[in-house]
Amino acid sequence: MLAGYDLILDGSDNFTTRLAVNEAAVALEIPLVSAAIGPFEGQLSVFKGYLPDRPCYQCLVPAPPADEAQKSCAETGVLGAVAGVMGSWAALEAMRELMNVGESLAGRMILFNARDAITRTVGLGKDPACAICSDPGMAHQSRPASISRG
Repeated sequence: MLAGYDLILDGSDNFTTRLAVNEAAVALEIPLVSAAIGPFEGQLSVFKGYLPDRPCYQCLVPAPPADEAQKSCAETGVLGAVAGVMGSWAALEAMRELMNVGESLAGRMILFNARDAITRTVGLGKDPACAICSDPGMAHQSRPASISRG
């Protein structure tokens, strides 16, 4: 269903869908812009797990969490402005990817905390044991990560 597209933009509100979209993105070698929100927070990243040095979404979330963590935005309740900020930011990131402008967000994630007005960027490493994007021969290597405030 996703074959032939230049980019996938995912804003779904459940992990099963996110993981399925990620698997297709890696298999088809299509960049995946992923945005997610909670009541007062958001996160945004680009996943290019088909590249040898970049993680896929499943490197971050190996399996869907327990049922309690899988409540939809409608069940949990979210601040509408957070959805607007993250939706706009995801659209901007999709355009940057398509136009190849600036440094890709692949391998990094932006975390937005609306409650305290804090934004930070964390590094994401490829999980050498990831069933979707990693080379099985590299499973002994560690997963790098870094955090910066912006």
